[in-house]
Amino acid sequence: MIKRHYYWLLLPLLFFYACQTSPSDPPAPPNSFSPQSRTAWWKHDRFGMFIHWSVGSVTGARFAGETLRNPTPYGEWLRCRNRVPREEYDKMIPYLSITPEKIEHWVTLAKDAGMKYIVFVAKHHDGFAFWPSQASDYNYPNLTNSGFDVLKSLREACDKHNMKLGFYYSHWLDWEHPYGWGNFWDFENDPSKFSDVNWQETLYSGALFRTDVDEKKFGIYWKDKVVPQVVELLEGYNPDMLWFDMWEPHEKTIVSKEQLTNLLDTIRTLSPNCLVNSRLGISQIGEGGVDYETLFDNQFPTYSIQHPWQSPVTIGHSWGYNRDDDAWRPVSFFVENLARNISKGGNLLLNIGPMADGSLQGETAYTLREIGKVIHANAEGFYGTGKSPLEENMQDWGVGTYKKSTEGRHYLYLHVFDWPADGIVRVNGLKTTVKNAQLLSNQQALSFQQSELTLHVTGPKSLPGHYDCVIKLELEDAPQVETGFIGEINLGGYHLASQTAETQNIEKVKGDDYWIPGHLSKWQNSQSQANWKIYISEAGEKSLQICYACAVNYDAQEFEILLNGKRIITSDTEATHPEWVEYRAKNLGKINFPEPGYYTVTVKPVNDVSSELFHLAWLFIQ
Repeated sequence: MIKRHYYWLLLPLLFFYACQTSPSDPPAPPNSFSPQSRTAWWKHDRFGMFIHWSVGSVTGARFAGETLRNPTPYGEWLRCRNRVPREEYDKMIPYLSITPEKIEHWVTLAKDAGMKYIVFVAKHHDGFAFWPSQASDYNYPNLTNSGFDVLKSLREACDKHNMKLGFYYSHWLDWEHPYGWGNFWDFENDPSKFSDVNWQETLYSGALFRTDVDEKKFGIYWKDKVVPQVVELLEGYNPDMLWFDMWEPHEKTIVSKEQLTNLLDTIRTLSPNCLVNSRLGISQIGEGGVDYETLFDNQFPTYSIQHPWQSPVTIGHSWGYNRDDDAWRPVSFFVENLARNISKGGNLLLNIGPMADGSLQGETAYTLREIGKVIHANAEGFYGTGKSPLEENMQDWGVGTYKKSTEGRHYLYLHVFDWPADGIVRVNGLKTTVKNAQLLSNQQALSFQQSELTLHVTGPKSLPGHYDCVIKLELEDAPQVETGFIGEINLGGYHLASQTAETQNIEKVKGDDYWIPGHLSKWQNSQSQANWKIYISEAGEKSLQICYACAVNYDAQEFEILLNGKRIITSDTEATHPEWVEYRAKNLGKINFPEPGYYTVTVKPVNDVSSELFHLAWLFIQ
């Protein structure tokens, strides 16, 4: 229940923040919480549930029988995309029905899925609040005549099941308030103003368009609705986080930096331990800023991020329930990307879009429970783990996560997405000595062999689990790795791909992911070359294959293979097709590696090339 007495005491302070007549230093929070202490639980738990339950769920994102007009079929955007008038939109509200039992089912399903926190959409861009807000009567208890406080019921269910709870709040866009941003179809009266706006921009991203609201009017909305509603959420429900959704830099919006910093100061004052994400509109993360970065929707980074971050992800395509959305992603997609995010130090927030009565589509419930089976069987490899020192591109089987226990022990968890048919998981680059290995799901001890930079862990040949088979390695010390070379792939061997080559006087082509693989082309002369650095763990003789395309009339040109700069094989190109479209593999013979260690493999023309040598896709050594 909202503590109105405290809210009224804060009104003078909040009014001062909202008016922003002059910049001022914010008051110091009553308690000092460091960014590290605030995010500690969040970094440990790693996995949460996002819930988009909205008015548009009543019709499954249709209006008057028409499907969503946007190529990005986000059901919760129905009112904007289909230009639904307020009076028509509000007719759907009475059909939005929920019970405490359905709300608790969301929580228990999140728990079954291995999730540790929930973020519920308390107010989306439509301006409709799911609690008895004193700042706006446009809310669920009022317009359903139920008096039912959805947030209070959800808070109680989360407390009962030891689940953290946060709230999504749309502060920038609000299609209900006349001075909120984005509703031009109800409030704009002059269609001629659209002439200066790209029609596609208006059609697809129309909620970003408004000409009749200036900073002063927007400030009224901010003072009268945003600030008091955020206070109500903090005071009434003690959220563990607030999740804002301004995905554009504030400089591109009508929201001022002062409004954002003052709102953040208010949050820090009222609830110092409440997490705040970067979509508040403040880019600074850490001390003096927000707590973590929210990436773009369904974005998974391929690069390293040094601060806390999170990927918000959908099960299908839409966030809110959309009856026409059938783009269901497989269970493996979520399990693998959760592990990948953790291996890079990140977090994953997986969304569900309940129907009007709070029920879930069968695909949603099935996906969550399947994810949960993997996580609960391998919990130690997910919770409390973080960045892996292993370079993902050097591992053919999956990714690693790392944990240092409270006792000072070091554990590396191998998340094997593609279990090798011979049962041997080949780990490349690990220098630290491994003490023991086990299959985490059943604690089966596994044998292993370790050389300087290669580790072979031998498990069962038959698949020991689904989606993600986790191997736990105990290390003698903190993991040390070496990177920047090509190691073994599943079943052994070394794949020297065109895209991983260091090149000189040639061009890398990505290919079309259909018939044409990535390849190296435009070999100009005898100085054109491709080089790969590999690490050989055992001395001996190995076979060499090459795969390339060569058009008719370009064949019979000589090329050579060098090992550490010494020529070991020469061969002539052979035509594969009249055009540059047919790629074929060819055995080139044997290579002797006299001792374990690093080697550089080079491919180059023997002589200058008339116009093209070949389109080289890969080499394979085994």
